[in-house]
Amino acid sequence: MLENSDLLSAFKHLTSQLESSTGIKIMCEAIGIPYPLASEVENNLLRIGQEGLTNALKYAQATEIRVELIYQSTQCILRIKDDGQGFAIDRDSSHNGFGLLGMAERAELIGARIQIHSTPDKEQKLQCP
Repeated sequence: MLENSDLLSAFKHLTSQLESSTGIKIMCEAIGIPYPLASEVENNLLRIGQEGLTNALKYAQATEIRVELIYQSTQCILRIKDDGQGFAIDRDSSHNGFGLLGMAERAELIGARIQIHSTPDKEQKLQCP
């Protein structure tokens, strides 16, 4: 998806496809002025986002998902929020499933970190600054 477009366009295309195939409202927006990132960073952020969206669609029972690319002067943050059921987070939560482990490994490859905010029966949020 990134071969012929930028990261924001790739996310908009992905979320549009997922929304039409699932019927779940998925919004995608940039906050700040988008700028190009290294191709390795963009590729890994897209893959992390795909896994985060897949998890929200498969497990959260969300009715609405929001993807935000937050462009700041020193970093770009990928944030995925949904209104689905949360899950208990323990200190080893990145090792509880292959999806979360894969996201953590991809983040490490590009010098980023994954932050997961979730409470059972509450909105959850994944952030990768």
